[in-house]
Amino acid sequence: MARTLFRRWQRRRMITALQELDDHLLRDIGIERHDIPRLVASFSDRELGMRPVAADVEREHQPQDESAVQSGFSV
Repeated sequence: MARTLFRRWQRRRMITALQELDDHLLRDIGIERHDIPRLVASFSDRELGMRPVAADVEREHQPQDESAVQSGFSV
């Protein structure tokens, strides 16, 4: 029973983490937003324990300041 509850919690956590990613990043890893629940349901225990994306990758895909984009410099 405890294992089942833990797996449900892990699935909800993974779904939330993937849904928080922007569409561009999801496309980069080959996932469509509407497929997230089905995809996570197919994950093994090992996969459920993983983080979907490292923090440094998330920072690379954050929108840049408009002035920095126009000048060619990143912030």
